[in-house]
Amino acid sequence: MHRLLSLIIILVALMALSGYSAAQAQAPGYAEITSPDPGEAVQGLVTIEGSASHPLFSAYELDFTFQDAPLDTWFPIVETRDVQIIDGRLGLWDTIGISDGDYKLRLRVSLENGTTLEDLIEGVRIRNQSAIEPATPVAADASRPTQTPIPPTPTARPTPIAIPEAPGGSAVTAALKSGLIIGAVAMTALGIYLFIRRRIRVRWAIRRMRRMLWQDDRNKRQGN
Repeated sequence: MHRLLSLIIILVALMALSGYSAAQAQAPGYAEITSPDPGEAVQGLVTIEGSASHPLFSAYELDFTFQDAPLDTWFPIVETRDVQIIDGRLGLWDTIGISDGDYKLRLRVSLENGTTLEDLIEGVRIRNQSAIEPATPVAADASRPTQTPIPPTPTARPTPIAIPEAPGGSAVTAALKSGLIIGAVAMTALGIYLFIRRRIRVRWAIRRMRRMLWQDDRNKRQGN
């Protein structure tokens, strides 16, 4: 009985935590590059700024590749780092030894539950040897495939999709309520089961006792 009760409590806790994790993983601001901007021209040593943070944060990586690379090959700027960054410097990108051209940046934040959050900045122009031409606007959909832009400003920055609130509370509250309801139903079912089992055992014991007494009385009569 104690094992069954412990199992039910663990299942309810896991359901509540999974709802919380899913909600948190989609919240804005956990994996975001704020500088440089899409289409920006850069030279020399470039400071990459943004945020890599989350309640379940494990580590983050920062990489770059050619804008039109035929293969999914990324070169590390910052290899796995287990320090959270909030609106600060994610890493330094030394572009001096890189050929002039268009590149894209990728920030990946790994969480303890196996989820990976990602942000892409496309069209970053390295111009160490060539003249800096006027910037070509980069489509928001191309630079942030999983995010939505902030409404109209000339330099609008896309942000991750916010979590819609469930009726009567946030997604976290809804998950916790669901877990509590399931736990209550399971506990009620367990109580009913234990009550019925006890009644059956009592009835069976009474019938067995009566049968034993009847058999004993019968044996005595046959002996007489």
